[in-house]
Amino acid sequence: MLILLLSLLMVDPINLETVSTLQPPPDDSDLFIELPVDVAFDDKGGIYVLDVAAKKVFIWDSSGNYRSAFGQEGPAPGEFAFSRRRGPGTGFLSILGNELYVFDGGKREVNIYSLPDLTFRKAIPFKQARGRTEGFWAIAKQRYLIHKRTFGESGLREVVQIMDEEGALLQTLADNKTNDVRIQGGSGQGRRSMTFIGYAPKTSVNYDASQERVVVGYSDFSSLTEYNTSGKETGSVKFKIPRLEVTKEDKEEYGSQERFANSNRFKVEYPSEKAFYDAILPAGKKGYLVYNISPVKRDLQGFLIGREGTVLARFNYHCGENGSLVGERGRMLAVRTDENGEFKLHEVKVN
Repeated sequence: MLILLLSLLMVDPINLETVSTLQPPPDDSDLFIELPVDVAFDDKGGIYVLDVAAKKVFIWDSSGNYRSAFGQEGPAPGEFAFSRRRGPGTGFLSILGNELYVFDGGKREVNIYSLPDLTFRKAIPFKQARGRTEGFWAIAKQRYLIHKRTFGESGLREVVQIMDEEGALLQTLADNKTNDVRIQGGSGQGRRSMTFIGYAPKTSVNYDASQERVVVGYSDFSSLTEYNTSGKETGSVKFKIPRLEVTKEDKEEYGSQERFANSNRFKVEYPSEKAFYDAILPAGKKGYLVYNISPVKRDLQGFLIGREGTVLARFNYHCGENGSLVGERGRMLAVRTDENGEFKLHEVKVN
């Protein structure tokens, strides 16, 4: 392991170069970015960002010039909720052809709008078994890619499935046991408590519409599996990267999360090493960014992996609290917060 780590330290570092900084909404619009969580790009380069706190989709042109925003909170079709009992709201964006899809995790429905005029077309109820949706992509007409955490006969699981517009299962691409939480009690055994396992392996999923390629990985293994939009396996990517040590600073950061403050129901345990990665982000024809994410500061640390499994470069990137790196069609958006907690949005690329 030490030899592998030393050899990878010799790999050249890369930067995520800023292509453009997205202009904030004008002051006289009474709009501001509150909690952006996902991005989609149309075929003309337009940038759509979903904000689950503002309950809106913000729109910029391909150069980062602000254009407009739409959406409002409410129970009617085409209106948004995104809310959860705990934590931030859940929502996802996807573009397929001339349609924009907005998955609303609060209402568990998919809202569909025509592009470019953003005419509301319909809302599709997307009721699923008890659980939490972690990802949504429209990958073909009436064909959706879903990543969710759910309850099975053997406990909590993470599944990746292709489903139709009615919510019927077409194919399961992954079904993995959830190893980052243990639940005790409940069902007549008293009040339920939970033990969280910091930096545990998880299922990671992404979709690159520019290549029509689904990629799925389970981060207990240094590999990825690729599928086409029909769910057929088309290849695997195996690579050699190290597991990073869980340091004292890592434990302090993980334990500082708000959900653990003043709670006697939640406990935390730590392994000696992290999973191989937390997230996969397609980087177009260059391959994949595979990286760990610190839970509060949102520091990203990982590698650029080629399609054949070669470790091409290493990278580090700081997003800040509630920040993220999201992408679609081989393009990437960095959501960053400054020292005042204000969001800055940058389209970035691997230089």
